[in-house]
Amino acid sequence: APITRRRLVEAIVSRDGGSTDVSDDTAGATKNDSVLMRHAHGHDDSTSPWFLLSTTSLMYPASMRRMIWPVLLGVTQSEASLDANYDRLRGEVYVPQVDEQLDADIPRCHQYHHMLSSGEGRARLRRVLKVWVASKRGNRYWQGMDSVAAPFVVLFADNEPMAFACFSAMVERYMDQASFEDQMRQLIELLNYHDPELAFHLSRQDFHPRLFAVSWVLTLFSHILPLHDVMRVWDHLLLFETKQHVLFLALVVLLSQRDKLLRSDYDDMITLL
Repeated sequence: APITRRRLVEAIVSRDGGSTDVSDDTAGATKNDSVLMRHAHGHDDSTSPWFLLSTTSLMYPASMRRMIWPVLLGVTQSEASLDANYDRLRGEVYVPQVDEQLDADIPRCHQYHHMLSSGEGRARLRRVLKVWVASKRGNRYWQGMDSVAAPFVVLFADNEPMAFACFSAMVERYMDQASFEDQMRQLIELLNYHDPELAFHLSRQDFHPRLFAVSWVLTLFSHILPLHDVMRVWDHLLLFETKQHVLFLALVVLLSQRDKLLRSDYDDMITLL
């Protein structure tokens, strides 16, 4: 499946004559936004846990995300259909129970970003999240989902129905709070297989993945990484159709810090990750 999806991306790039420029300016942040945020989080430090994820190379120009991401997420409806569905759902929205949590979360969501720090940007993010909660029985907002919606709200700043459709598809494919404990067990199994020594050390320190991997898995790294880097990581995540791939990304982070973790006790590991 990843090979097929990769070829699909290559076909789109070839068909539309994509530029070879793979800069991330289309993430919507100014260059100064990105530099400041990466420095603040230590992502420009090669010893950072996030260095490998944040320096992931792109296989297609960032300027083509608007075209490629909807295809990889299976959002293939016409714009007219997306607009009509979004307008219908907006008319049905009444979910006051999430307002209090959104009031707390949205002002903090990637607040360094010029769009998401604006009143209009925050209003768009709120609408997308509230429409999602109301769109399907069983949809429940949890802390951090604002960070997952934010990349789509920025990428499709001029197309809110598309932002909503892509966010909905992302949640349905990759995020399932009910299976979180299973995913934590799978992460332990992956680490046991690839690095038994590190797995034993974490277990001996009683350092369970629940202590550090909650926001990694439940927000697809969007709550811990700056927007610029989230989009780079998702470029690769979207090549895989199962939510298990995020566990391999988590494994990459752990293995990149192997030597430090083996020298660390519980308190040091909490600080490190």
